[in-house]
Amino acid sequence: PSNAALFDDVAASGAIVSEYPPGTRPLAENFPVRNRIISGLSVGVVVAEAPERSGALITASRALEQGRDVFAVPGNVDSYRSTGANRLLREGATAVATGWDVLEYYAGLFPEKLGPEDAYDAPEEDVFTAEMPATAPPAAYSRPRTSTKKEIDKEKTVAYSGVKISPEELTPEEAAVIAAMTGENIHVDDIINSCALPASAVLSALTMLEIKGYVSQSAGKRFTRLIEITSTK
Repeated sequence: PSNAALFDDVAASGAIVSEYPPGTRPLAENFPVRNRIISGLSVGVVVAEAPERSGALITASRALEQGRDVFAVPGNVDSYRSTGANRLLREGATAVATGWDVLEYYAGLFPEKLGPEDAYDAPEEDVFTAEMPATAPPAAYSRPRTSTKKEIDKEKTVAYSGVKISPEELTPEEAAVIAAMTGENIHVDDIINSCALPASAVLSALTMLEIKGYVSQSAGKRFTRLIEITSTK
């Protein structure tokens, strides 16, 4: 009942998603199962505080399984509430300190999602480089400016390397993933949808293909094929 107003606000401007029927009690054992839906609906997950055993770490684990980005806010090494987030950072999560740190990560990939081009009066270098003020006024960075086409073009892309391999050199999963990559800078979700393979199989194949030098990965879980497959005829 204490969240009735929040429920109404979300229903009016968004969506409430649950796999449980109306009237289901908020049982603790359902929370970890629910968390995979939270991460699945996201492009990335930010862990702000998390003890070593916490629901936030479960969500981060589900996000990794689903090919999502994981961010973490560094915490005091003496605080038990930060042990989980600090461990994620040691394991390769991206460190963030402000909301803009997260938005900046996706600015070039989803420019249409981040507001109109004239949303800022701030100089471009203050927003897109390391010279950004450490403590910016909240209003100044609350609506990120859309990246221009020139800025998006700065995203590193790699063309085919010219290497040709036969299908026999790939596992069936790797071959299916390569076949699904018909362009450059393809998001992992699009590859999964095209392959008709489990997400875990696609992620494993992409990892091996990247190790072999057959694909390259850029920010936001986007991949580019570097090879061509020779005909079996």
